[in-house]
Amino acid sequence: MAKKSKFEETFDVPPEKLMRLLTDPEIKKAEALEIGGALEADAKREESAGRIRMVLNQKVYARGMDGKKDKSKTDRAVFTEEWNTSTFEATWTFRMEETFGDRVKVEGRKKLVAKGKDACLYVDETSVDVNVPVIGGMIAGTVLSSLGKAQPRLMDWMKKKLHER
Repeated sequence: MAKKSKFEETFDVPPEKLMRLLTDPEIKKAEALEIGGALEADAKREESAGRIRMVLNQKVYARGMDGKKDKSKTDRAVFTEEWNTSTFEATWTFRMEETFGDRVKVEGRKKLVAKGKDACLYVDETSVDVNVPVIGGMIAGTVLSSLGKAQPRLMDWMKKKLHER
């Protein structure tokens, strides 16, 4: 059974400006390196009729079954995000390619909701499903807890990047 969480943060910019930041390949790459702890990162953006697709490939430290980093090994992680530019909504997935990629499913939805002329609410709903007998739910809970603890730091970083523009 999947574990779920929801995170919200208010930004003092309209949704269009925040979406431009979230879909900037250089910002996505910097986020992976500075906030996500990636060893290497490369982001690509594809745009078509009302859609933006972001693909972030990362080299990261591998993780053990307990979720802890194993600095003796690396893995490839892929973060994919598909934005609808008219509704300011996206679906996303995160996958470790080599370690547990077939058993751990991390995905979610993001949306940017206008709050007046110059503000918006950022909403990120996450679902983690770990297909491991007996301890899968515990592992999913640990993953969600880790993501939740990292969110305030990410939000501060995003606000800083917005105000640098």
